[in-house]
Amino acid sequence: MNKINSNTIITEDLSKDAIINDEFKGFAEDYLVIHCLLKKWNPKTIFEIGTNHGRGTKIMKNASKNSKMFTLDIKAYDGAWIDFDCVKLIGDSTNFDYSPYYPIEAWFIDGDHTYKNVYKETEEAIKSDADYIIYHDSDIDQVYSGIVDSFKSFDVNNKWTLYRVEDTRIAYAIKK
Repeated sequence: MNKINSNTIITEDLSKDAIINDEFKGFAEDYLVIHCLLKKWNPKTIFEIGTNHGRGTKIMKNASKNSKMFTLDIKAYDGAWIDFDCVKLIGDSTNFDYSPYYPIEAWFIDGDHTYKNVYKETEEAIKSDADYIIYHDSDIDQVYSGIVDSFKSFDVNNKWTLYRVEDTRIAYAIKK
């Protein structure tokens, strides 16, 4: 996995109008990287795994205003931060049928931080023919290993470049 520093991603222009998430230590930097990546890429569709209260969902929608948002969580959630048009889904990410929501251009994977979940969610993102995948909590060994191993298994044509943003918990993949 290639290493990159957040200061190569966060620019004054891209970070303009960003919503700052200071909910936990380090989140401001993590979500500012996510905002800048999405603003730069401007995907038409974003599929988020791990909604919680929807704060991250709102940050992503703010960065990519014209995108269609899908967000999936294992249980019903209040979605207190979701005050915009968004498709809210409930289900287990490891056996969810994503195909009705294709094409999915960008994924944000931040659900259960286990090897099994990250591996399977990445498989689904690759299968959807996405262009971008962003991961939160890639500093957790199981998450990191799930990312790396899934690309070894499912990126058989070596179509992807992986990055780990060293000074954050973010990793991402871009299709070449």
